[in-house]
Amino acid sequence: MNYLIGAFKPACNISITFTDGKTRKQVPMKKENGQTVMVPLFQSQENIAGKISIEPLQGKRVEHNGIKVELLGQIVRELDIPGEIYERKTYPFEFSTVEMPYETYNGVNVRLSSHTLESGVWSEAIIGVRWYLSLVPSQRCDHWQDIFLLVRIKIKNMDLEIRRRESTGAGANTHVETETLAKFELMDGAPVRAKRVGTHDGTFQCDEVLACSILRLTNAFSNAQIVSTRDPQVLDSLDAVLDVGGMYDPSPHRFDHYQNGFEQVFGHGFTTKLSTAGLVYKHYGLETVAKELQLDERHPNVHRLFLAVYKNFVEAVDAIDNGISQYYSNQPPRYVNNTSLSSRVGIKSGWIDSNQSSEREDEAFEHAMELASHEFLESINFHANSWLPARPIIMECLASREDIDHSGEIMVLTRSCPWKLHIFELEEEMKIDPSIKYVIYQDDRSENWRLQAVAVSPDKFESRKPLPLAWRGLVDDELSEVTGIPGCVFVHMSGFTGGNRSYGGALAMARLL
Repeated sequence: MNYLIGAFKPACNISITFTDGKTRKQVPMKKENGQTVMVPLFQSQENIAGKISIEPLQGKRVEHNGIKVELLGQIVRELDIPGEIYERKTYPFEFSTVEMPYETYNGVNVRLSSHTLESGVWSEAIIGVRWYLSLVPSQRCDHWQDIFLLVRIKIKNMDLEIRRRESTGAGANTHVETETLAKFELMDGAPVRAKRVGTHDGTFQCDEVLACSILRLTNAFSNAQIVSTRDPQVLDSLDAVLDVGGMYDPSPHRFDHYQNGFEQVFGHGFTTKLSTAGLVYKHYGLETVAKELQLDERHPNVHRLFLAVYKNFVEAVDAIDNGISQYYSNQPPRYVNNTSLSSRVGIKSGWIDSNQSSEREDEAFEHAMELASHEFLESINFHANSWLPARPIIMECLASREDIDHSGEIMVLTRSCPWKLHIFELEEEMKIDPSIKYVIYQDDRSENWRLQAVAVSPDKFESRKPLPLAWRGLVDDELSEVTGIPGCVFVHMSGFTGGNRSYGGALAMARLL
């Protein structure tokens, strides 16, 4: 910054440099003459430090009554006593943790700078500017619509305008300028009170978290407010109640499963007792699937996906909440699996301290809902975009299995797809007998051909017919020598999969078994 002293011909040049001038952010500012210059940007509580240099013009001397630097309107630093300057002289300065109570403002008739660094004899006036905000009813409101319902104002629509009102002068000489800066449409149509959905307070589980998430995805309860309470009077006033209240009745939207005599199941061949998640999905699952995929609820794919998402996503939540073991066995599990959605929601809930505020509980519940909602929609989209398109591919491959090998026990995938999710269900539907023992497919990354033994069931690692023990752990030439088949690549130590460099080699490995 260069400043010139003197009412007429300047006697010296004055320059201001900042300590962090090379790295500090610069912003454009328009001067009174219309010229735009770049100036450094400072924020409140920052240090403002640098140097002021005064250099007399050639052959001149500068006589002064003292040199000072002023952060306009607030702080003054005395830099030198009265005297004379014959050559360039530099003065360091620093203003520590500067308070900036005003925003910079450029109006029609006035201009406000929070602070302006000045040296020399000229300065800039500071004029106060006040911003006005409209008042709303004192009762706390979570939605704009609630404001108008509280005061019972009937409106058709509502706009929001941001206006700048600038007042100069005083008394009879007051002049007011008003400018509309922006305008937004907040509502189109009469306001409707947001629905409120209740669930119990305290420690939460995955079933009510998922149930609230699913209900919020519907049109009727979109963005509903979640109320955590066990107060019967409060619950009676709510639009829906989940996992509390001891009632299952879809008409008033009451979905609890803890009451005596409750034995509801999903149907469609599923026998797992429902939790609140399954209850809500049973009544609103079709709508949420159709809405996410932008299809009509009557579309045949919607119903198939509705069942698939329950089987592969929601049913596990029902079973875990009701304490139903995944296996018919009294033996303890060989390892712990805490990676399920129910486990991860449980981590979000954690141990609730009796002194913990309801706000903290509500915040944790909202975070858990975000997790559950994201994974629920992810499951819908996976089944729509991967699972469903794979089904006809697997059907075609199963139908042509005897063209591959007369045993009918070898299936070759014509293209890469998630075959494990379909093969067991389609074997039953298509009455495949004998069952498929091996699936052959090309590895997209290495271009080798893979041979994989089919598991005894979707949830087991045990294979129907694993690769021979003598092959396991061998690779390349050693494996080819043992099998008598050229091009062998590997066989896994557990015997569930192996590979060959060619399709013919992989098929030969399967036929030997």
